[in-house]
Formats: sequence, structure tokens, C-alpha cells
Amino acid sequence: MTHTARRWMAAGLTALLGAAGCGRQLNQVLLPAVRPEVQLSKVRLDPHTPDSYAYLARWVGLSTGRKISHYVYAIDPASVDAVDATWLKTTATEQILTFPRPEKAPSKRDAHVFVVRAVDDRGEMSEPMYFAVVGDNLPPVVRITRPVPSRLFTPRIPPTFRFEWTGSDPDGQTTTTPVRYVFRLFGQRNPDRPDITDFISYALTYPDSLRALYAPDFSGWQSVGGDTTRFEYRDLTPGSYYLFAVTGFDEVGDYDPIFSGGKNLQKVSVVHAQPGPLLTMFNQFFDYTYPIGGWINDPSRYVRLEVPAGQPVTVNWRATPTPGEDIECYRWVLDPMDLADPRERRNENQTFRWSRCSLGMTSATIGPFKPGQEHLLFIEAKDTGGLVSLGIVNLFVVETRFLKDLLIVDDTRFRPDQRISAVNPAIRPPVGAWPTAAELDTFLFAKGGHPWRSYPSGTLSPPGIFNGYDFDTLGTRGLPDGQVPLSLLAQYRHVVWYRDESSAVTLGALSSLAAYVRQGGKVWLCGGGAALATLIDWNKPGTPPNEYTNLEPNPELRPGRFMYDFAHWRVGIRMNRAGSAGKFTRPGRHWPPNPPLPTPPLPPNYGLLPDALLPKSAATDPPPPFRSNDPNWLRVDYMAEYIDAPTFIREDYDDDPEKVREYSTLDTLYLTVGGVAGPSKPVMTYYHGRENQPMVFSGFNIWYWQRSHCIALVDWVLQQVWGLTRDLDAPRERTVGARAPVAANRAAGNAARPAEARPGP
Repeated sequence: MTHTARRWMAAGLTALLGAAGCGRQLNQVLLPAVRPEVQLSKVRLDPHTPDSYAYLARWVGLSTGRKISHYVYAIDPASVDAVDATWLKTTATEQILTFPRPEKAPSKRDAHVFVVRAVDDRGEMSEPMYFAVVGDNLPPVVRITRPVPSRLFTPRIPPTFRFEWTGSDPDGQTTTTPVRYVFRLFGQRNPDRPDITDFISYALTYPDSLRALYAPDFSGWQSVGGDTTRFEYRDLTPGSYYLFAVTGFDEVGDYDPIFSGGKNLQKVSVVHAQPGPLLTMFNQFFDYTYPIGGWINDPSRYVRLEVPAGQPVTVNWRATPTPGEDIECYRWVLDPMDLADPRERRNENQTFRWSRCSLGMTSATIGPFKPGQEHLLFIEAKDTGGLVSLGIVNLFVVETRFLKDLLIVDDTRFRPDQRISAVNPAIRPPVGAWPTAAELDTFLFAKGGHPWRSYPSGTLSPPGIFNGYDFDTLGTRGLPDGQVPLSLLAQYRHVVWYRDESSAVTLGALSSLAAYVRQGGKVWLCGGGAALATLIDWNKPGTPPNEYTNLEPNPELRPGRFMYDFAHWRVGIRMNRAGSAGKFTRPGRHWPPNPPLPTPPLPPNYGLLPDALLPKSAATDPPPPFRSNDPNWLRVDYMAEYIDAPTFIREDYDDDPEKVREYSTLDTLYLTVGGVAGPSKPVMTYYHGRENQPMVFSGFNIWYWQRSHCIALVDWVLQQVWGLTRDLDAPRERTVGARAPVAANRAAGNAARPAEARPGP
């Protein structure tokens, strides 16, 4: 399964109200009840006695057209999923929780859980919201990611299956993830409790029993380090049920105490290895392969896909047949009135009926759709043995609004803040390679000239290279699977998106960014790992992971891939170390003029680009505090993503079919210099043709160079290409989404994730 596949799987019930714009409703549609929602927060209070600690829990019910009647809550319930007689009813919206102070020994530290639900005037109850505490410490949170967790459905898995999970530690000191995980796969009979005939049902009904049975040592469970978040079981018995349970420990020794179905407990059903062809569905925005075949119409198998409004959408597919068979044919249907109706459509307008089953039916172009619509695309693959698999794409149509000028997306995973201890909130000086997350924020966004808290007295922060532009910032750390929704990107005319080389191999492809460009968004993609992130899922087995070509068979660089379609790098791409970058020049010639459309009236002024992009030196860029001996500040090479062979993109700009006026629409801005990459390889380009809005791609990070060169590069893209202005008196940038909170405004000298204020994010 690809990274993209894991991201776009959607669990839970989805209501499809009708074929949008058609004035008809679907039959056999499952409509979930309209349920209230509840939001929960907590505040640590000063202890009343030395032997206790306290938290203030606050919550608020969110109306869905009905009145919130009351709330129910519980402290240390047997299950956060099931309301029983121990839960209390209240109309209050806060509660002080006081617990005995835990002992220091991890084996004797008791965790406490608080859970609350909202109930409306018709008795509908919200999903539970909960948290756990162990004295001053917040224990980690662990969630299963594969199979897609669900309390409502039992995923079907083959006899060999890899479970995957993720963990976070909200107040970790040296890491934001657990330091180790423990897990176990239970059958219906548990030898540790032979008196229980169906241990799976018992554990799901009373999930806290797992703590009573096994905590805190979890004897008999498998243990792995914090860098391992998957485990494969083999030779599971078809026809049997299993329960997978996982939790994680933080560096203090506390574990996630909340066991919950659909969170870190998941019941599964084992079926035969391949009950049908393995179906893969893909386009420019996603690429997903089902882990198991079969004709299963289940919302847990929906592949969620955001698509732009007003544009046709093409979805492609292919399938691997069951062993010994071949694929016989494919067919598809959109928003069927009755999925079981075998009648084929009489014409191509009847997309609510099945297409003809054909071996060549490997794609469907549907739409355009109106904003806010939701659709279901069903795809069948049948092999010569008669086995059929069903694929389901759940499309959500997003409107392009472009209300704001600029969003800057931090898609990295640099080292976060490290507090001195759980009781001392002071921030440690930065450790490890420059930059940490907060150091990078300061370098990019700081207002400058303000006291730098936690640094030596009198230290003033330098201005960030984006200082003075009107922008919002967004960090992907903390977003679900690190994905930025298209609905958020579509609010901005321009997006700067950066991902470094170390994050490229762990965070997956940039699916929503492709949809954003297709909608007409303008992008500067950079960071030194951005190209790799868009291609890594298609690396050919047995080929270098830093090399992507257009060579047959099965080229890695081909139509449908981000770098091919939007950046227009179409020959070959490599990733290697380089020393610096030199400006591309043509002796005795000026740059060719850009076509008149769709670029701005005047072409960018290439003369404003620095003649060379050079590494920092002690003379040009003195190291910041605590970094005087850090070679990473004065690195002599960087990771370069570059075009490996000459690439020429020319387009006809004469609308008269009898005339041809070709222009070069891919301009090379910089070439590699030195290092393993060698000389004269295009490493930064500007595409300005008709196939998509102007796009700048830099195959390097924008914080490596001398500060003056970084600023000149930012000014050239934002001013010359996009027409934005830099105003040093502008208000601070805003932080949106899941990025950590902003502590103060820029007038006080703080950047996003107040980097100027401390050596951490």
C-alpha cells in the first residue's frame, strides 16, 4: 500500500444524499443520525495538598440544529465507548478532577481517564471525547492506522497481514512519540483467561480489563522500539476472528491507558488470501491499492478523494488477477440508483448505470461537479475465474475561492522544543543539527530586532527572510496523516510549500497540492525533498531510490505524476549532494520573452536573481547563539534535486490552427555547482506555459544559502513572479490548522511557533 493509500482511506458511515445536480435520490442509502458534537479541554490546577493533583476539565456541546439537553461523563470508566450506570448526568460544562499524586515508580503510577459526551433533546449522543493524566505527565496516545480503525465494521484481512499504528506524546521532552510500543494479537480464546469463552467480545465490552490483566508490565505482549510502528502476522486462520491491541510508553514510563475500539483495539476477520483481483485506482491526486480483493460494499473501503469544482475528473484503474487467472473485464458506475441492478447504460449520459464490461475499460472521466457535492464512483474488476473485486472512490467537490494571497506550508519534521523537565518549563538550548523546528521558523518568519528569550541576555533576533509579506503559515505536523486538505489550500492564490530530504521518505506524496495546482493555484515547491516526495511511491524495484527516469517499460516519470505534469520535469530526475548553485546564463543573449498569457503582462526580471547562490560563511552569516561550533550552520553541500538531462518544453501560443508560434515555457534559473551532482544540472526552474499556472520549483532548501541570497530568492519569486509586496510594517503572519499556537504577535518579536522567543518550536 502506498503512502497515499494510507492517507485517503476513510472510515465510518458516509451519507450519499443523491446524484448532485440530477434531482434524484439514491436507493438503499444508509443515512446516519444527525449527532451532536462535544469539544473538550483541560487546564492543570495548583494542587490542594502535597498528596494530590488536579485538573479542570471544560467542555462545550456543538449544536446540529437541535438543542443540547445535557452531558454525561465518567471518571476511569470500564470503557470510553459505552455509557453505563457509572456515568453521571449533568448540565454543567466543567468539572474539577482531583486525584492522589502518583508514586515515582512507573510500576505504581496510576493513570486516570476523563470522558464526556453531549446529548441533544432527542437523545442522540455525541462521540466520546476523553483524555488521560498521570500526575504532571500526559501519557502518550496510540492509534491503529492499518486496517482503517472502526467500531462499527470488522475489517477483513488476508492470512498474512501487516498491522500499522502511530503514536504521539503531547508533552515529550526529547521526542514527541512513544519510546516503545507493546502489542498483542488475541484469539477468541485467551489462555490467560480460560474462563471467558469469547475474549474478543469481552475485551471490546470492557476494554479497561486489558489494563487490569496486563498493566503495567504487559507480560506476554511483544515489545518494539519507538521507531517501529508496524508488525506482520503470518498464517492466520481463515474464518477466524482476532483482536489486535497496541499501546505505547513515553520516556517517563507511562503508557496510553485508554483502550478503545477503533483507536488502539481492532477486531478483524481473516478471509482467504485473495477473494478477488487486487484493484488499484489512481490519477494525479492519489494512488491506492486495496490490501485484499473481494466484492465488499463497505464504507470502511471508501477511498476519500477531494476534487476541484468545475473541472472533469479522470480516475484510472488496473488490477492483478488471482493466481492462475487473467483479468477478464472492468466496468464502472457513478452514484447508482441500485448497485445490484445489472442493466447496462443505454448511452454515456446514464452514468448511474453500469458501463459495458470490457478489458479496455480502465478509466472514467466524470464531472465537472458543483462545489460541495459528494459522489460515489464504483469500479469492478472481474477475472477469468469469475472472482470480482469492488473499488469505491468517495469524491468530495471543493470550490476554489482564492480569498487570501499567500500560505506557507512547513512540511518538515525537524527537532521540536525540549523542556528541561516536566516540572521546569524552561526550554533547553538547541541540540542536534541546525535547524531545529523553531530555529527554522525564526530564520524564515521572525520580525527581528527583538529580545531572544532563553538566549544570552541582549541577544536580538534577526529578521526572517519572509518578514514583511502578508502570509499565513501551516505546519503539517499534527494534521491527520500530515495531509493538508484541498479545501484549505483553495483559499489561497499562492502557496510556498517546503519539505526537506529527510521528511520526503517518511511523509508520503503531496496529493492535495496536485489538486490545488489543477484548480489554478500558483506554487513554489522547494526544500530538497519535494520531488522525491512526489515520486517515491513509484520507484522501480531494483533501481536507485535517488533516480527517476522516463524510460520504458513502466517509466517512473510519466503523465499523471506531479513533477511531470506541473513542474514539467519530463526526462530524468536525480538527487545528490551539490556545493552551490550558479545562475543560468546565455552568453550574448537575453532571456527569451515569456508568452503573453497566462503569465503577468511583463515577464519576471531575471536580472534580479543573484548571480550565484552560495553557502553561508562565518564572515557573511555569523552562527546564531549556541551554534558557533555547529558545522551544519556552515555546511558546504546540500541535497540537490535536479534534471539529469536536457529538457525542452515548447508550446504553441497561436490560437489560429493554421499558424504556429512556439515559445519555450520552461526556464532554467540555476544550475548545480560541485559535489556528487556535478556541474550544470538544472536545479531550479520556472514553468510559465498554458497547461497550469506559473510554477517555480527549487530542488534545494531555501534556508541553506547566505541570508542575503535567501532574501533575494524569496523577493524574486514573490514579487517578480507573483506580484506580491514586502511591507516591513505589516502585521505578523497568522497560523492556521494544526500548527502549534502562536504565543504573541509579531510586534512583540515572535514568529510562528514562537521561534524568536526560545530555541525550540
